[in-house]
Amino acid sequence: MASAVDGSGGGSVAVPAASSGDLDREILARVWQRVRPGGRVVIMDAKAPSGAIGRLVSAGLRRFGLSTGAPEPSVTAPWSDLASLGATVEVQEWAFGSYFVAVGEKNRT
Repeated sequence: MASAVDGSGGGSVAVPAASSGDLDREILARVWQRVRPGGRVVIMDAKAPSGAIGRLVSAGLRRFGLSTGAPEPSVTAPWSDLASLGATVEVQEWAFGSYFVAVGEKNRT
């Protein structure tokens, strides 16, 4: 996972699709410490599609011995990691939940 924090207190984090470990949480926590009150951390990534579409796609791919390569949301949920750090989190998904942007804002207090 690569991260960058600018002088304004905002930050950005790029999370590879295969990430989901304790190291990523540790790096996110370090980045979060550098973010000033009111600053944001933005995470963009791909994941397995949500809902019935996701189950259908996954079942079809498994039948042919293939995988989407994107982790299940329960395996890598950076929005949950941001929330556990005290962030106010907003998540948007596109393409049946295959892609997401999670924005965590640090409280001003």
